Amino acid sequence: MFSAEQVAATVRAQPFEIVLDEAMSFKHPGQPQAFVICGRQENEGLLDLRNQIQEGLYEAGLPYNVGGHLTPHMTMLYDRKTVLPEKLDRPVRWTVQEFLLIHSIYGKSEHRVINRWPLIG
Repeated sequence: MFSAEQVAATVRAQPFEIVLDEAMSFKHPGQPQAFVICGRQENEGLLDLRNQIQEGLYEAGLPYNVGGHLTPHMTMLYDRKTVLPEKLDRPVRWTVQEFLLIHSIYGKSEHRVINRWPLIG
């Protein structure tokens, strides 16, 4: 049986640019809000990467989340205050050159990198 790590090793995607141009809160009912900078416009490179990963997981018979909207973001802090969406004066940009398989310990803000792969097309 394939593992998620074996599936990830089969992905062949090109590097792509991410643009974070908005500040806002991600709501978590009953918990502090995540204050993030994010990009909400569609990103073809990101969608291609996600589609390849989902198809590989499906073909390997592994569980995965179907569809859903992707919001590339960077969490800055957690707070009880809600920040409504506001455009940044200067967007944050970078080229995504790799992706990682991370084991997140739910509720503990603990993340362990299992492996990483370059985006080389």
